[in-house]
Amino acid sequence: MTAHILHGCVRRLSHGRDGHAGGLTSTPGEGLPAFLTRANGDFAATARQFSPRLLRDLVGRIGP
Repeated sequence: MTAHILHGCVRRLSHGRDGHAGGLTSTPGEGLPAFLTRANGDFAATARQFSPRLLRDLVGRIGP
């Protein structure tokens, strides 16, 4: 759950502050809910390498 929140925070910061649209694209026929589920799942899989403390600290620093 924390990784999912962090993913949203990182994407908002990257887009809002830096104007970066990101490199994620949907696949043909993939609707928005499926795209978001896949994108969040990919990030969460990567974030499993982070300690729970690091995830909490990052959300605390860059979250709302």
